[in-house]
Amino acid sequence: MIMKNVKTLSLSLSLCLLSLTSCSKNFGPESKKADLAPGLTKVALASSATYFSNIKYESTSKFTIRQSTEYVTDGNRLRTALSYSDFDPTGLKPIAGTALQVQVTFHGGSTVKPVLIVGTPELDTEQTYTLNAGLNTINPTLIKNMYLQYVSATPNTNDSVTVEFISGYTQVPLFKLGQTTAAEWADQLTTFSDAEYVTLTGQKNYILLTRSRYNNYTSTDPNTVLAAVDLIISRENEISGLDNSSTLHREPDGKVCIIEKNSGYMDATHKGLVRLTGAAAWDKVFKAKNIVSGSTVDQWGLWHEIGHLHQLWPITPYTVLGEAAPNIYASYTKKYYEPTYRYVSGTNWMNAKVYLAQPDAAKNLAAAENYTKLMMFEQLMLAFGEDFMKNLHKMVREEIGITYPLPNRNTTNVDERLGALAFYASKTSGKNLTNFFQKWGFNLSSSRIALISALNLPEPATDVSLINSDDALIEGAYYSLNSKLNQNTVLTVKNGATANGTVIELMDNATLNNSKLWLVRKANATEYNFKSRLDTSKVMAVAAAGTANGTQVRIWTYDNGPAQRWTANSRGTSTFSFTPACAPSSRLDVNGGSTANGTKIQIWATSSTDKQDFVSVIQF
Repeated sequence: MIMKNVKTLSLSLSLCLLSLTSCSKNFGPESKKADLAPGLTKVALASSATYFSNIKYESTSKFTIRQSTEYVTDGNRLRTALSYSDFDPTGLKPIAGTALQVQVTFHGGSTVKPVLIVGTPELDTEQTYTLNAGLNTINPTLIKNMYLQYVSATPNTNDSVTVEFISGYTQVPLFKLGQTTAAEWADQLTTFSDAEYVTLTGQKNYILLTRSRYNNYTSTDPNTVLAAVDLIISRENEISGLDNSSTLHREPDGKVCIIEKNSGYMDATHKGLVRLTGAAAWDKVFKAKNIVSGSTVDQWGLWHEIGHLHQLWPITPYTVLGEAAPNIYASYTKKYYEPTYRYVSGTNWMNAKVYLAQPDAAKNLAAAENYTKLMMFEQLMLAFGEDFMKNLHKMVREEIGITYPLPNRNTTNVDERLGALAFYASKTSGKNLTNFFQKWGFNLSSSRIALISALNLPEPATDVSLINSDDALIEGAYYSLNSKLNQNTVLTVKNGATANGTVIELMDNATLNNSKLWLVRKANATEYNFKSRLDTSKVMAVAAAGTANGTQVRIWTYDNGPAQRWTANSRGTSTFSFTPACAPSSRLDVNGGSTANGTKIQIWATSSTDKQDFVSVIQF
């Protein structure tokens, strides 16, 4: 049992650590120390020397804090709508009517002073006290949890301070990822049972909730919860391009703070605060299916709220995209837990198609459903890869206000920010995406369109608004058809000619020109035509609608006859064999299974071998 008497506290902890087996307590029978989130099967146990972001817990009352960036300054660096916190929990609170004595030692030459915060931001009317070197005597009138802050707009990361609480304080429950044992935690919860709040802290987050609320979750190992939230934050940092490749692209200095509030449901606000109310919201933290084995609780809402701390304000006007953009980060997190998850599919895609099919004048992007708006970002990642989104974030941080005018953060004119999104998306992809964004209802002004046009980028070959994960082949998209024998070789119209009868052959794709691109069109409900980009009136066809093995495949004027209609037979991810309607027992075939330039493309009896399999690669 941990005693409340401060002088005996460290001795009791030491005795517990020395006899860990006898002190051990389980977190509860129903979880069996619940299964760790995927990818976190081993939580690295931190030593007492480990920093939790910027704070090192030397003991229960002694802390060393590295100087870090003040949260507004860090948010300005990141160009995010909201910022991470810049203060850390101590696991202590003042004793009423008793002077609080705090000893401070500076390490380094900085003149910046640490600050003691009494009270949790947003929950309490905080009291702040600047701490000087030496012994500080303070008389707080607020008896609430205490936090430490050591920040500057221009921090010297080599500077730190040690803050030791000498007297006038008591402990409140504080669990530290990888440090606090089950026995220590059980004793804290028993000894400090009258504490208003319980705090759990990880490397990138801390969680504060009322003791009465936490009593519902004592069966779940806090290590599992904290490690899972750290993972969420890491995933969202990753898709944000925060790869620590430079000072500008380093991860935020502070933490995400998940706290309990009195009303509402779930939201996010300044100082890194994600605020939750009620069992349904808190279950997403402690009982989600990626945390507790057998649970059906989905965690998307938590991912979304943390996403608010990552969304870029210069390119996401709140009235239009404010509640859609956070889902970029939620979706990327979901893909970690469910690698086969595809957003641009099913009902999501059907709803998007209904929206996109409206006349441009009728589209109201602001009024569109937020999950429909997410489709726009997901299509861009399907077209240009996940690195597109990472590089988009990087480019905005690097260039906004330089290559594109910095939008007015307080204006209600959304054209500036939507224009910035279209501008930087175009620049990141290397394609002029004006038409894509106009189809999504951006209604960009002529001045914004002119800025994009001045980039002198080509239009994408394929209309990006058609991209989805449902269609085996997307009608209206351009593809190269790469031989599975060697995916650096593609079906090519010989010599780039457009005359009827020009043969199709295998050639390398070192230069992917129009002779190697095919426009997919639906011939009917089950069959496709492949139109040459050289001349879309010409299509891939079996010579004279032949059926014999070795019949040449060539281009011919479109008539939608059986020689020109092909069934796509799935042979794996983006891989197909193609059956001509004129010869149902045959397949499109690379003669002899050769990979040499100039190899004949023909039809041949079905063999289910690589010479009859082609990887469809969509081109933009």
